Amino acid sequence: MTLPDTLSRLPNPRKRGDVIVELRVDEVMELDENHDTDLASFTPMKQTQLQRETASDPNLKQLSRIIHDGWPDVIKQVPSSSRIHWSYREELGVANGIIFKGRQVLIPSTLQSDILEQLHTSHMGIERTRRLARDTVYWPGINKDIENLVKTCPACQENQDRQQREPLQPHEVPMTPWTKVATDLFFLEGTEYLLITDYHSKFPVIRKMHSTTSASVATVMKETFSLLGVPSEVISDNGPQFIGKAFKDMCESWNIKHTTSSPRYPRSNGLAERMVRTIKSMIQKCKQTGQDVQKALLHLRATPQSDLPSPAEMMFGRQMKTTLPGRHDRQMSDVHDQLQRRRDRMKSDHDRHAGRVLPLLKVGQKVRTLHPEDNTWLPAEVSRVCPEPRSYEVTTPNGRVLRRNRSHLREMPIQIETATAPPPGTEHLPREDGDNCTTPAGTQDFDGSIPCSDSFAYVTRYGRKCGRIDDVDDDRDVAPGRDVAHSVD
Repeated sequence: MTLPDTLSRLPNPRKRGDVIVELRVDEVMELDENHDTDLASFTPMKQTQLQRETASDPNLKQLSRIIHDGWPDVIKQVPSSSRIHWSYREELGVANGIIFKGRQVLIPSTLQSDILEQLHTSHMGIERTRRLARDTVYWPGINKDIENLVKTCPACQENQDRQQREPLQPHEVPMTPWTKVATDLFFLEGTEYLLITDYHSKFPVIRKMHSTTSASVATVMKETFSLLGVPSEVISDNGPQFIGKAFKDMCESWNIKHTTSSPRYPRSNGLAERMVRTIKSMIQKCKQTGQDVQKALLHLRATPQSDLPSPAEMMFGRQMKTTLPGRHDRQMSDVHDQLQRRRDRMKSDHDRHAGRVLPLLKVGQKVRTLHPEDNTWLPAEVSRVCPEPRSYEVTTPNGRVLRRNRSHLREMPIQIETATAPPPGTEHLPREDGDNCTTPAGTQDFDGSIPCSDSFAYVTRYGRKCGRIDDVDDDRDVAPGRDVAHSVD
């Protein structure tokens, strides 16, 4: 037996009928003119303007009357222009001719542009600007208006952070040695060096250079190829030595495919860059201790890799004899599968801290390109999709053509929609798209998307004229670790 007390809410299981609850408004209290309505951030002139614009706005005038008289029982009985406020009707109130939604002031449409500019005075991201508005002002569609405001702000778009790294796109592992090689120039203690390294075996070839013209580099490359064989592909950066006529003629004459990495993106020629660091460090230490650099290179080539044979053994199919004692009778086995597994592990480790793959760009698409010196994003247009992975040529407003990696390009949305209160007669149901200034958990600040304009000179939604950029600082591609007098994009 259950014995409920006087205050128990335990329902009677034998009574299943509906309970009728009567709701009524006993009294509507209007605050007097001298009452504090929490408008400390509004000057007296602004408060007067807010009251005047609220009274002259037909939609807000009708909404104020509904709040005073009481909301109908069903949404169908609400005038169409006020249905958009149905979902938060209990939060609405009127004081001194101003409509409040909780602590927020409901702003008339004529004052929304001015309020938006004030919200974005500190140039914060989308979510922070929304949080500021959440404590102060409101109107239907404010979340979308704030998003469009941040996306169309030239200063915000020009001074964005760098994009997150994309997942790694590793080079294919060659089946045989010396099929695919990488090359780079580096400068050390007054001397220029040319590095050539094999993608299959990681076998390095170092040549001291007395001249770094395109013809000199091509001559040294031909001498190396005549000794070790002609590779199918050579990968280099965009330095003038590798894109000069002499080097191009050498590749064409020797039937070699020449692939260049994206300017200002040395990661795309990562094997050569990493080998340069290793060789430079080794040469510096040998010179400091007075040891033989060539003997050090011999031992470097003969040192087994972590889970693979030495570069020399993978290159020549036999162990290389060094100045150290030992037996050299081990037979060479197939290491291609091991190389594949190593590449997969490297990609997995890299992608653990990488973001998503960036969308492909199309010719004619408006973008912003990262300036390498001051890290600002300047407007440009995609003029060509390069055959190299994630590489594009873009044209700046002053006519310069630059080649850039996809990570240095931000796409612009095709169209920006302005979310404002719909005109009377078009609302049928309350909106549920987040216009209550509530943002889902985990939402981050603006991620860098940029709106598109039909030309580089345009007028913003607030009437500001944005002209063309007349000059862009010279942007030249110089490989890390060396001094080059002249270079090209």
